[in-house]
Amino acid sequence: MSNDNGKPENPAAARPYYTDDQVRRVLDVTHGNLIAAASLLGVNRGSLRVRLTRDRALGDYARELRSEYLETQLDAAEIAVEREIAAGNLQIAWAFLRARGGHRGWTGKTEIIVAAGIESTVQVVDNTANTERLAELKAERNRLLAKYEPASLSKPPKA
Repeated sequence: MSNDNGKPENPAAARPYYTDDQVRRVLDVTHGNLIAAASLLGVNRGSLRVRLTRDRALGDYARELRSEYLETQLDAAEIAVEREIAAGNLQIAWAFLRARGGHRGWTGKTEIIVAAGIESTVQVVDNTANTERLAELKAERNRLLAKYEPASLSKPPKA
């Protein structure tokens, strides 16, 4: 039934209803992404969030899916970083060392600088030992590449 302005008299009647199984299937397809799931279901994200809040099991299911998907993506990213480091990408190696090598001294520090009465924060990387270590790693990489370089790819000796 519609009222005089063409809108349904009962707004809830116009909203689609999906069973828990249907919502679970959509959450599976979207890896727990609520925006994508709501879009596929034809509802807004807020409505889906309310449904997941009211139905604790369904909400837990969505959070678990999202968490598993994130872990899978992190695993893939770690493998990609390891491949880049093995290939000698020093930029990736440097970022990895800063992120994961704090216990070995590969850290940055924050310095607060006050100039003309204006305070600003600057990220400074401890370049003393790290720059030397990075140079050592680069030299070691080059030594290993030279040692294991196939003879067919090596340059002829200079005359």
